[in-house]
Amino acid sequence: GECLADTLRVTTWNLQAMNAGPENAGAPSQLRLPEAAGVLKKLAPDVILLQQGRDWQTCEQLAQALKPADYRVLVCSAFPEARTSGSAARQVALLARQRAYFSWSQPWKADSAAATPGGIALAAINVHGQRLGFFSVESNGEPQSTGQLLAQVASVRDWVTNRLQVFVVAGTLGTDTARGLEQAGFGDVFLGASAAATQPSGQVDHVFALPAGCATNAF
Repeated sequence: GECLADTLRVTTWNLQAMNAGPENAGAPSQLRLPEAAGVLKKLAPDVILLQQGRDWQTCEQLAQALKPADYRVLVCSAFPEARTSGSAARQVALLARQRAYFSWSQPWKADSAAATPGGIALAAINVHGQRLGFFSVESNGEPQSTGQLLAQVASVRDWVTNRLQVFVVAGTLGTDTARGLEQAGFGDVFLGASAAATQPSGQVDHVFALPAGCATNAF
């Protein structure tokens, strides 16, 4: 399909994956902020889809570290963390140079009473009359999370008021989730490129776009 939006640079970033060797396992995400900010400054994205931040304060600290660029924290989740000793933060967030006119976050719904780590955050922004929706996803690799993500995307696509024209879904995703997005009509931005990175969990960093033809110059 044809994409009418102005060009935006979009980056997905997993804070927990920074220095993810055994010697740094469980290190607070705040310790990774200077290194993350250094790379993000060079990339100069308009929108940052963040995974595995600690909390809103961490996101604000990252925004401050990116000065003099002016980033706003559009949304940051506050999901309950898994009751596992030493488990990492599994929050998702979005930072952007633009303001959001709509945002929310949603944790995964578990089959049991125990909290399932991770979830989704959405922010919708308007750029010169074009409405774009960005989903930052922290996937647990379980089948039900794929269905929940696709259901949330479908519900947003059905909006009548302020209908979104472009969708971006990004995060560290499992194979089933990636396949589900492709079947829903999303294009894999990293298809044929060497940009996608495999994380210690075995999942892969992905960026998907709809319409598929909107995404170019993946790196």
